[in-house]
Amino acid sequence: PSFVFVSAARGGGAWGIDASGDLWQFTGSWSPFNHPLSGDAAAQLSAGAQGALWAIDANGTPYSYVANSWQSAEAAFGNPLVQSPTSWALAANQAWRWNTGSWSLIEEWDRYNAKQSSVGSDGAVLTLDDSGGLHCFAGACPAVDGAPAGLVQIAVVDASLVWGIVRDSGTGQYSLHLYSEGAWREVA
Repeated sequence: PSFVFVSAARGGGAWGIDASGDLWQFTGSWSPFNHPLSGDAAAQLSAGAQGALWAIDANGTPYSYVANSWQSAEAAFGNPLVQSPTSWALAANQAWRWNTGSWSLIEEWDRYNAKQSSVGSDGAVLTLDDSGGLHCFAGACPAVDGAPAGLVQIAVVDASLVWGIVRDSGTGQYSLHLYSEGAWREVA
């Protein structure tokens, strides 16, 4: 398959969406997951807390996979999501956290529009906005200070180790950056 989205899962597994919108599961090898969303095709797919399976469609409508079928989870959030939920859920101006069987609103803001969040193993949560800015709202986040301009994706290992992909606005070229030992540096 030609994948357009992939997400890690517990135990070395993964979930993917191909160019046709079909869902795939990796458990040692890739196999079709023959349970499409009931409405639009899935745009993102993720394994969340306790292995729960979540998805969003192109409109940001969230779904959870329960009892062998997709159920709309739109009522839990009230707004379209920008990222498929894990233990956190993200809309453009709100963040929720999965807490004992339900979603709790953690933070709201109006200074930026979020496009991605990443949670580290120590609970540090960084949010990337649609202008490439980095924000924090859970735990210590020293990586926010001095973050490179033009970030397009982040991956938080923990508060002291963060990966970021930067796109140069002039050339359009991408570079890989790493926050470690208290500073950001380009690594590839």
